[in-house]
Amino acid sequence: MPSTWGGITEKLRLLMQEKSEVIYVVTEFAEKEMNSTGYLWSIFIEEAEKLGSPVEVISPGAQFANLPKTLRKFVASLVLFCLCLWKIPRGAKVLCGTNPASLPLIMSAIKIIKQIQLFVLVHDLFPDNAIPAGFLNSNSAIFRIASKLFEKAYRSSTGIVVIGRDMRKRLDSKVSGSVPILYVPNWVPTSKSASEIEPSKGKDIVVFQYFGNLGRLQGLEYVLDGISLSTAKNARFDFYGSGSIAKVLNSHPALATDSRVCLYSSVPFVDRNRILQRCDVSLVTLRPGMYGLGVPSKAYFSVANYKPIVVMGDKGSELELSIQEHPGIGWFVPAGHPQAFADCIDRICKLDSFLSAKSGCRDFLVEVHPRTAIPKLLAFVQNT
Repeated sequence: MPSTWGGITEKLRLLMQEKSEVIYVVTEFAEKEMNSTGYLWSIFIEEAEKLGSPVEVISPGAQFANLPKTLRKFVASLVLFCLCLWKIPRGAKVLCGTNPASLPLIMSAIKIIKQIQLFVLVHDLFPDNAIPAGFLNSNSAIFRIASKLFEKAYRSSTGIVVIGRDMRKRLDSKVSGSVPILYVPNWVPTSKSASEIEPSKGKDIVVFQYFGNLGRLQGLEYVLDGISLSTAKNARFDFYGSGSIAKVLNSHPALATDSRVCLYSSVPFVDRNRILQRCDVSLVTLRPGMYGLGVPSKAYFSVANYKPIVVMGDKGSELELSIQEHPGIGWFVPAGHPQAFADCIDRICKLDSFLSAKSGCRDFLVEVHPRTAIPKLLAFVQNT
């Protein structure tokens, strides 16, 4: 990263010290090793402290991590509510996330009780994302009630931070301009420079890799359909992960009969960089209907390792915009279109190399580096 950042960071640190007050960060996960949410929050906390902005973390910790997911979310919500009542002073500045999904509702109640200044960093937009996942119907009474409650919670906040420009449009429609919204891209550091990265693509095989949750929102059935349509004999597809649709994927013809496809068990989050080094291209996918509902962090981890990405997502989504602005970082195909995915794979497998990804990734990483993104977020919280 540019050496001038040292001077810029020192100026920002002095500015923050002059006017900063403690920011209370409320999140289900804050541990770097736990998952992508915990990793991103831990980076924020570290960078804020470097800039002289004191942070107090309120989190249930990792002791409930092994509980069944539904029970874990319920316990985490209850613990966070009690901790906030106990630890947050009246009138404090509070920055919360959207994990667990109930957190915006919990914090809107805390805002009334404690008269806090509440800022919500939106990684996932619930209950809207329950529709493409198939958990709720947009016409159901449950969805309409939940939508009204969350809309009221967002309207009651002091400020909202989103990680996608498509998310900003979604939130704008919910709060109708009544709450300031800041767009800050997902931040990710890199420990390597482009010159230290080996050129992607071997002479014979192009390894495409999916790493992460095998869940309902990822649209992996469309990916496997696309693999079945691909004619590239020099392609290999490695899937690492576990999730709610792992059994469904296991029965897909592409996994059953295509020797190019391998499904591996879940790998600890801390090993993501080591696993990413095994591939030439990283797959980042979402099912149709996810516009404005989330931005996969795996895209940023991949680019930070100078691996180009194939994004399957909705038109106009944050990652499509990023690829338009930085073509070297990868390729975009519309969500739910297996043939378009297959055609993209076949084109990539005919390329001589991915050396252009180095410069594209390098420019993109300047924009999403913590030293670029996090000061904007801190200034928004301190000055709003």
